[in-house]
Formats: sequence, structure tokens, C-alpha cells
Amino acid sequence: MTITLPALIEILEQRAGTKACSVVTVTSPKLNKKHRETGAPCPFKNVTRLAQRSIMLGANYEAKVNRHRDAEGVTPDFQAEALWKGAGQKHGLYTVSHKGTGKVYFAYLPNQSQGELIAHPHSEWFADGVPMTDAEIAELKHFLPPIGDAPKQEVDAQVFWRTLDLSNLVELRWGGEVYNVDHRVPATVEYIAGR
Repeated sequence: MTITLPALIEILEQRAGTKACSVVTVTSPKLNKKHRETGAPCPFKNVTRLAQRSIMLGANYEAKVNRHRDAEGVTPDFQAEALWKGAGQKHGLYTVSHKGTGKVYFAYLPNQSQGELIAHPHSEWFADGVPMTDAEIAELKHFLPPIGDAPKQEVDAQVFWRTLDLSNLVELRWGGEVYNVDHRVPATVEYIAGR
């Protein structure tokens, strides 16, 4: 079913609770200008990633970290900091926006195991619209910013928390339905704040 972002958000928020979803996104990742180890200039231009991943919408990040802390024998008193150093604004069960940019996001827990992100076997990388080879993808990883640690969690198995810019969402699967996103009607801060 083809659906606008505002209509998709309405459907998701009709029933509260954590939702296991599969999403397909198209992104243009930010690349470092130089190789992280050798300092060589980045040979890649106009890189795009088509990725399918499993996510948990509506999960409680703070509670998840505290469950990990408890399981590892650490006092479960973790308190999450404000999203984007206070620039994040929660609008509903699943949506947040960035006060500075006005962009609307899903905040979610990615699929993970024992503090490691699960690889996305359904990722395709393109440079200038041409599919990249395995060797090119391996080289590209040296130009991607490293995944940051979360030392304040004080756990061995880090809990990851991510945001998904809804302008990059192509498809969402949930509740036995497949929603193909029509971006002609964007999800704006004005729309989600006024609901």
C-alpha cells in the first residue's frame, strides 16, 4: 500500500506499545575526506546506500540500558541524556524532531546482539548510481565515521539507540502490511505537533 508519512504515523500511533518493524531506507552517508588510517583522500563521490533493517519503535532506551546494567551486576540507575544535547523534541509515541533543522525522525533500537549491531545483509551501496563491488565497499568503510561508544551506559554489551530521518524512509513493514512511502506529503514538525 502506498501511503504518505503523516498517514503512516497516524496508523502506527493508533495502538501504543513497542513495534517490531522492518524498514527500507535510502541514504547518502556522510564520508570522511580522508582514510581513517592512511590519510589517503576519499576516492568515492555521490555514495548512496539502500538498506533494509529490523528496528524496534517505541522501545524505552533508558529501561533497556538499565536491564543490561542489572544483568551485568551494575546498579540500574542510568539516565539517558536529552536527544541531540537538548535539541530533540518528542512529538508522539514514535516521532521526534530536531529543533534546529525541523527534520522529523523515528527514534528506535536497532537489531543488536551482545552489544554488537547486527550486520545488514540487505544493504546495497552505489557510487554515482553504479553498484559498488565488495572490494569497494570494504574500502569505503575506512571513510565512514566510526560508530561511537556510549561509556555512560557502563555496560559491556552496549545498547544502541538510533534515529531515522523520515525523509529517507522508503518502506515500512509492520503488522502484516507493507507501506510504501509517498514523499509528496512530508511529515513536518507543524503536522506532528498539531495532531
